[in-house]
Amino acid sequence: MLGSASLHILANFIKSPLMWALGVNKVMSMKLFKVYFWLLILIYPAIFIFEAYEYGYLEVIDYLDYLTGFLLLLGLFGYCYSKRIFTNTFWRIYFPFVVIWDALMMYQGVKGEADLAQPLFMIIMAIVLLVLVLPGYIGLYLYSYKNSLRSHT
Repeated sequence: MLGSASLHILANFIKSPLMWALGVNKVMSMKLFKVYFWLLILIYPAIFIFEAYEYGYLEVIDYLDYLTGFLLLLGLFGYCYSKRIFTNTFWRIYFPFVVIWDALMMYQGVKGEADLAQPLFMIIMAIVLLVLVLPGYIGLYLYSYKNSLRSHT
């Protein structure tokens, strides 16, 4: 049987694996999420401009990808600053959608490129992308399922 201390540790681990693993308290984790949010705000337009410049045009799927990214940023903003944006139901549907969408977009980006299909390169890219997007997924998950400011709708 698990004691109450063990259950508390387990709950913290499930609630926020990254913050628990780093031993970061809630106040510090919110500061880290805010820094992450603002880094994404700075990086996101740069990626958009780079892709538009490199390819000369963007396809419809690229605009949909930026829309999903914008909604992720909106959810992170809501989580970081305790703002209610949309409903729990929206975020609970959107969370798995954005994870699957990102996986499909990564697959599409690698599919046609022979250089990118090398196993070592794919492992390195997967690690880098996880480091970049995992905090966003964790923040969006916490906003979708764990945020006490949100209503139960």
